[in-house]
Amino acid sequence: MEVRVNDLFEINIGTQLPRIREVMATDVPAYKIYANENFLKDTFKNTGNGEIKTFRTSDYVETVQQGDLIYSIIQSKAGVVSPEHDGMLLTSNYVKLIPKQPIDIEYARFFFNDSKSMHHQFLIESQGSLIAKLTVSQLRELKLEIPDREVQKVIGELYVTMKTKQLEVEKERKIEQALIIERIERKLKENE
Repeated sequence: MEVRVNDLFEINIGTQLPRIREVMATDVPAYKIYANENFLKDTFKNTGNGEIKTFRTSDYVETVQQGDLIYSIIQSKAGVVSPEHDGMLLTSNYVKLIPKQPIDIEYARFFFNDSKSMHHQFLIESQGSLIAKLTVSQLRELKLEIPDREVQKVIGELYVTMKTKQLEVEKERKIEQALIIERIERKLKENE
């Protein structure tokens, strides 16, 4: 069964920071900003620990909660919010996809990021553009293939296992590369 994104999810666009009144008073909430580095961690990517920006405001802002499905408009990828990013302020580079009906979130992440069907729809929607991104309107019209819940769960679990293993392999590769470079540097110093 195919279902349009708009029929399956409520789509909440992140907060547009220029429209929010920032204050310096310490008696108003301070929000850490959910930035690209946070999103990359939530999509199984290795990233460093960059500067975390904060924003104080008494205005309403869109925040993320652990387990939320987030779609990056810039990268056209989906991530699931990890516990370390709970409560962060979601900016307008992202949308929060809130299920209107039961769906396995990890299956949805797989579908947005790696399914052939989504890739095909993305190519059609981007019309061969070199800048690979969709508008929120285009995102709403995409169609997800929705198998029964048990199949979704199995696919979601397999996807998380695969991505976790890929992340571990990437970390090991970087460590090995650093060790080799260190050996090369030592050899260079020995020859001086």
